[in-house]
Amino acid sequence: MDRSDVKACKDLKDLILSNIRALYGPIFPTTHTFDIILHEHPPEFAALAIAYTDDASPNKGSFRKWKQVARGMSRGGNLHALGALWSEVQVLMREWIPGKLVEGWIDGEKRGERGRGREKRERGWGEDMG
Repeated sequence: MDRSDVKACKDLKDLILSNIRALYGPIFPTTHTFDIILHEHPPEFAALAIAYTDDASPNKGSFRKWKQVARGMSRGGNLHALGALWSEVQVLMREWIPGKLVEGWIDGEKRGERGRGREKRERGWGEDMG
């Protein structure tokens, strides 16, 4: 991967993380951070958005446990996998934030409570989400 691809990956990762925090912050209120990890499993590349979920005392804030919240896959390399993840996150943003988002609530319901099971099943990654 050349330097321009690395910069493009970093920029795309930053864009994705902003949206992931808006989408999943209310679902994982004790989460201390979200991250994007890249994984190569030939012939595919994966970009995974994860939430670190370990808030148990005395290890609060550790990185021992995490859950996948979104995934992008590609055979074209890490940058393409991040592009696929960005596309998935944009679909979620259109579905979950219909212009009525106010501090993690949509139409009087906390995000993730309404229709969450249906969306998880349709996407095929619900078991990773919690």
